[in-house]
Amino acid sequence: MKKTLIALAALGVVGAASAQVAIDGQIELGIVNSSVTGTQLDAGNGGSQIRFRANEDLGGGMSANATMALRFSPESGGLDGTANGRPAFQGETTVGISGSFGAVKIGRALPALMMGTGVVAPWGQRQQAWTGMLTTGYASDISNDGSGLGRTDAIHYTSPTVNGINVMVSGGVKRSASSGAAVDGAGGFTSYWASYNANGLVAGFGSEQNRTGDRVTAYLATYDFGVARVGFGSSDVDTVAGAGTKGRNANYTVWVPMGALTGILSLADMKAETTAARSTKTGIGASYALSNRTRLYSTWGSTKQKTTGGATVSGYDIGITHTF
Repeated sequence: MKKTLIALAALGVVGAASAQVAIDGQIELGIVNSSVTGTQLDAGNGGSQIRFRANEDLGGGMSANATMALRFSPESGGLDGTANGRPAFQGETTVGISGSFGAVKIGRALPALMMGTGVVAPWGQRQQAWTGMLTTGYASDISNDGSGLGRTDAIHYTSPTVNGINVMVSGGVKRSASSGAAVDGAGGFTSYWASYNANGLVAGFGSEQNRTGDRVTAYLATYDFGVARVGFGSSDVDTVAGAGTKGRNANYTVWVPMGALTGILSLADMKAETTAARSTKTGIGASYALSNRTRLYSTWGSTKQKTTGGATVSGYDIGITHTF
């Protein structure tokens, strides 16, 4: 992604360290049709945002870093998901230090497991064909901002990659939504993800537990055959509120590159905790790169409730994304 670098200041410290801010982001908008809401101009979840990334060279191979990601809805000019009351900097607000030891940041961001499972989530939760549903039935953070949108305020660590192996860990103390006080009998928030990426193979495993004791465990793998890349993921969801059998989710994805055009076929299967009610989703779509920063896309998705008389919800979209 091409970045616009703005030199803010030369700091008077040993080694003449300098601070810089990079401004980047993307804007996405298209025509969306849903069997529930009809046809309208709409922007995908998180598809449009402006990111401010600050970096200061501390010397000795270390840097100070900060990220502030402002998500917005171009069809309304308001915040991303305005009707849902999401915060302005829904994307990320963190500050930290990086070096040969890896990177540590503090603040509100996607925790380790949520970052890891995105490998088999085509369309990044934005288009109608999205099937990255390994965490269905689980919410990372329903206490800190009241939205359960996956991000949580925590300490996040990312290790350096050694022989293709990388580890991410997130941890924090959870708060109740009403008073901010600690919740008796509930442990702190923990999330981790370990992955391997080399020779066309990507494999990962991780687990996460929130303040209520809810837990999700997931693993996945993708392999690039050259003519196509295939992926599989599976997860178990166990919540305090749900007694009985665990929830189980799975997805399968195939990416087929054809020059500037990439076709994607994805399937998801979700089994709810306790009731074992099942639903499946099929997604198919294509993305065409007009340049390194601009692409056209069109996707179609259909979700079927696998119960007697279960409803089917389907939809399609046609849009454009530009990064800057």
